[in-house]
Amino acid sequence: MKLRQFAPVLAALALCSASLASHAAQQCLTDGPGTYGAVTVTGCETNAANGITNPLRGTQLTPTFAYDGIGLQAGATNPTSCNLSFNPPIATSSLQLSLDAHQTQDILTISANGNVYTPVAADLSPLSGAVSPNALVISGNTIIGDGSSQDTPSSYGSAGVVQLTNNPPATITSLSLQESVGDHGTLIGVCFDDGAAATTAVPTQSPAGLAGMALMASLLAGWRLRRRRNQR
Repeated sequence: MKLRQFAPVLAALALCSASLASHAAQQCLTDGPGTYGAVTVTGCETNAANGITNPLRGTQLTPTFAYDGIGLQAGATNPTSCNLSFNPPIATSSLQLSLDAHQTQDILTISANGNVYTPVAADLSPLSGAVSPNALVISGNTIIGDGSSQDTPSSYGSAGVVQLTNNPPATITSLSLQESVGDHGTLIGVCFDDGAAATTAVPTQSPAGLAGMALMASLLAGWRLRRRRNQR
């Protein structure tokens, strides 16, 4: 059989595949709870009594910071906890947490889907444009800073990017950021890909996808008709 006979089928399949392709884009929580791309994020509202500011503008701080995010500042004895929910769930591999001004007594515990996560060295990388001079430090199941504004000379502590690589769940529905004891608080940026859909999500067709399917059916029907005519 001639290859050109398959051209309509191949074209239709290409259109269908393109219509179903994921258009992932990085989203960062810069305006508090709300919808970011294809994902709705709830929880972790501003609560001054519990040391949560969301959003916290980096440009409103002194010195200014390179990004907006969530401000967490625990009290001397009471921890503060920021609990985020994602609908649909996000791919864990796309999650990035940017930490700056994270000091010695800022003890951060991360939980994914209700389970405490154990950080490892491979999770940590430098944060571009950071104000704080030092790298983040892993201490057991927590991440702490190196240096404090209470030191002489004072220091803004540590900064870095955190990704979850130590056997985390494939997708995240809920993320808890708990800071205990507290120094002067941490600015935490939360970013993820909105198109990195959960494997359990029910697939749906966009108008473009439906149009591609209809075109595929039309091309297949035309190909069959031409084939019958050629066989007579």
